[in-house]
Amino acid sequence: MSNWRLLKSLPLSASANMALDEALFNVSSQPILRFYSWKSPSVSVGYFQRLDEDFLRTCSDLNIPVVRRPTGGRAILHQFEITYSIISPYDLFPLPTTLTGIYKRLAHWQVESLTALGLRAALADRRSDESPYQKSESCFMTSTPYEVHVCGKKICGSAQKRGKSSFLQHGSILVDVDVALMQRLMGKGLFGPDTFTTLRREGYEGSVDSVIEIMEEKFPYFVESSLIETTLTDEEIKERDRLLNETYRNIDRRQGK
Repeated sequence: MSNWRLLKSLPLSASANMALDEALFNVSSQPILRFYSWKSPSVSVGYFQRLDEDFLRTCSDLNIPVVRRPTGGRAILHQFEITYSIISPYDLFPLPTTLTGIYKRLAHWQVESLTALGLRAALADRRSDESPYQKSESCFMTSTPYEVHVCGKKICGSAQKRGKSSFLQHGSILVDVDVALMQRLMGKGLFGPDTFTTLRREGYEGSVDSVIEIMEEKFPYFVESSLIETTLTDEEIKERDRLLNETYRNIDRRQGK
């Protein structure tokens, strides 16, 4: 299999982060693992998620940028977290490359990485009937098959975009959470902090960089290939800039509210 590229980005705006991920999905022929962060607290919403006017107004009042991801799922407040994207042609990813197959393999990578931190991480095999999936705007208040839990509580969020020849998967691991801000955004009645957890809540006191180092170390085993740090190509930069100017100027690109 082809070597995987490792990209580490400086903090970017919400629009720039999503434009770059979609650019890599559009033009890269090599598999990529990208770690990145956000210039300021930001919200990303799923590609098909319907947006409530009150939700958008609250984000505007709090000066929190909102961007629509190219992947599915529900809203995520990007503040204290580890964010990554994985882009790969299907034929350069270990089988099976079904939606479930990819989710499950990458979830095992997350579990292995969190376990190496000393956390009691495990794979949830099915959606809990107790989670208010249809009511909450928040990704971390919803439950999907093959997600990662620590001590029975969700800690990772994932969403995927599938193309004809390749896929893009987003991942978010909570390091900490501003409960008051989350409740303002997602609603006090629907947002329950006891349904999810964070690295800090589970006693992890190390740095974010140390977590990323462990994830980098574990990743080659799960994709059956090596991982080599690289930079963006000229073609990727050009496509990122095009998408940023043409596509990511408006929250409701392509889908509407």
